[in-house]
Amino acid sequence: MGEAAGGKPASCEGFFRLTVEEFSQNAIATIKRVMLKGDRILLQEAGEDVGAIILEAEFHQLDYLMAELKPSHFLTKK
Repeated sequence: MGEAAGGKPASCEGFFRLTVEEFSQNAIATIKRVMLKGDRILLQEAGEDVGAIILEAEFHQLDYLMAELKPSHFLTKK
């Protein structure tokens, strides 16, 4: 396993990539790293990014930014 409780630096600045399997083996260490160091983790399954683990403050900032975006056909609908 790599450096972040596992993880290879991702192409996105400030993110580390972990497979879902690597995360499941080291979940507590990974979550501590996010909480204590502010690291961001991208989870991958079958080579595809499927999720992210970030600080709550960043989540709220993203939520705020999404609310400020004007509706567009480029945004996915839920």
